[in-house]
Amino acid sequence: MDQYTEAHVFVAAIRVLEHQKRRPPTVEEACGMISISLEAGYALCRRLKEKGIVRTVEGNFGVKLFVEDHLRIEELPREEKKNDLAQELAEFQKKQQDKSKKVEAIQEELARKRQEKFAEIEARFKKELKKE
Repeated sequence: MDQYTEAHVFVAAIRVLEHQKRRPPTVEEACGMISISLEAGYALCRRLKEKGIVRTVEGNFGVKLFVEDHLRIEELPREEKKNDLAQELAEFQKKQQDKSKKVEAIQEELARKRQEKFAEIEARFKKELKKE
């Protein structure tokens, strides 16, 4: 997930929890709502705090979150969708073709080695027949 989307999801979680609980949520509650680890949540919270998007207040009951300036989210870089379905399908097909080529190359190599072995065995038999 890119920074832009991550910030929107986190701020939305803050707002929803604030509405549901009628108080500012903690980092733990926001992380639980969007199903991310506490470490990732604290790191995201720290980045958003540095950018002035959220504000944190430490109290006796944990770190409380407030939305400071949600418009600054628009300044965050967005990741353009590079892998649409058609492109992913083309990449998958190319990988499958590469695997098929590798398998064919291995089979050709084995066939060549098999022919060499048969030729070597045939040469030994002819040599043994000439000795007798």
